[in-house]
Amino acid sequence: MNSRVKWVILMALALGVVVFAGCTISNSKAICRDGKCDASESCECIDCRNDEKCKVNVIATCDDKNECTEDSFNELTKQCEYKRLGSCCGNGICEESERCNIEKAETVCEEDCQLTCPAKVIISGFECSGSNCKENSENNFEISGDDEIKAVLTNIGERSTEKMNSDFRCIGENAVPVSGDYKEIKGLKLRDYFGEGDESSVINSRISKIGNSKDYKVKFEFSNVKFSFNLVCNAVIRDDISADLNSEVKLLVVK
Repeated sequence: MNSRVKWVILMALALGVVVFAGCTISNSKAICRDGKCDASESCECIDCRNDEKCKVNVIATCDDKNECTEDSFNELTKQCEYKRLGSCCGNGICEESERCNIEKAETVCEEDCQLTCPAKVIISGFECSGSNCKENSENNFEISGDDEIKAVLTNIGERSTEKMNSDFRCIGENAVPVSGDYKEIKGLKLRDYFGEGDESSVINSRISKIGNSKDYKVKFEFSNVKFSFNLVCNAVIRDDISADLNSEVKLLVVK
């Protein structure tokens, strides 16, 4: 065999090796369970269970949209797990911190506790009703004839009041207290009432659809006033379960 023939045979063999190697590389496939997460392998392959792309995808599917649970994916069981968080509004447990905020008269978590706040009545400042009344400053009036002063009672609680009663008590310059409807002091008669003349009343809660306020009025009648004098009065309003609501009013009765 001459040298030319040998050279041709060697070149053919070399070319075959290159082609075979190329085919082997191009035909190689990713093998699951080889300990390597190849780009072409899906998250179903055990090789990819710790891969970042698979963690993100799995954890995202575990989100139950509930702020009261801590969502996680269990690598061993391949299942989502939800840990219920304590002190969280919406976890179905009425915890002490979720009950009534007395200062605001609002239940912290209505979803878990429903409405728990009792009635809480606040009183506005008084104002004159007619021309025989002059307001000098807040809750400070001159009364020169038959007239009324009026305030508004508002229940900001989540429950209605019990039956309320009122008493407008006054102390004159001789320090003799006077209270009760139509009791007379130096020729001046007083009467207090709710609405348009009610001796007692109930105020609905702030969530009521028919309103949660009520007018409170004090009527003055000049029956035999002979000279001017000063009075310090208190509007005392209470129901069976709540504390007294006390508002001070100063009066100058002018003859």
